[in-house]
Amino acid sequence: MDNFTEENNDTERFRIRGQKTSIRFFNHDNEEDIRRLLKIVQDEKVRKWVEGVENMDIDDVREWAGQKGKNEGDDCLFAIVGSREYVTSDEVGEVQGFVNTYEMPEELRIRMEKEGFLAPDNLVLEVSYARNPEAKGRQVASGLLQVCFQVNNMIGNGDESRPTRQIFSFVDRENLASIKVMEEAGFVLVGEILYEVDNEDKDLVFKIDWEKAQSILRKGEYGIS
Repeated sequence: MDNFTEENNDTERFRIRGQKTSIRFFNHDNEEDIRRLLKIVQDEKVRKWVEGVENMDIDDVREWAGQKGKNEGDDCLFAIVGSREYVTSDEVGEVQGFVNTYEMPEELRIRMEKEGFLAPDNLVLEVSYARNPEAKGRQVASGLLQVCFQVNNMIGNGDESRPTRQIFSFVDRENLASIKVMEEAGFVLVGEILYEVDNEDKDLVFKIDWEKAQSILRKGEYGIS
């Protein structure tokens, strides 16, 4: 796969050829980045489906972007940004959504191992994501797909041709839009689990299928069809 970088708002951007979006880290000093990130976390749908963002204000968002918007291992906050092949010129390089990557909670990982989703020596990462409600649609899957490959490379677990990291996401079965993103980003449904032991309902468990993800990238044509 052919990666290249561009520059926008003093922030390096990454894009795999054939994808409709680019990805980059958030710039906590860039007011437009912060405005857009705040817009995302204040969206009613995002607050319904994404845990931990419901009470965020602008100061929380700026701190979040400052802490996680950098290249430091697993714990990263990526901006999905517009690419010239898909959005208007004023949206190129601007935030269309986010992908949050982080270590799976230990208690959940233990239960995942007991239920057969994981082996103890597996390298595991969890992801969540959200769309900017003001953005053109059908960009999140492209951004999420690229983040998976980028993080795998960043943490030194093999090159793009032989990824080793197991990446999971947990989706409410009623969140049909998110299920579609999962499928278009190379994830497959592997079962269901209580994300927290006191939850009433189980979430769907999606896991990246690297072979499927690589096949999607080989299609080209600026994104997921």
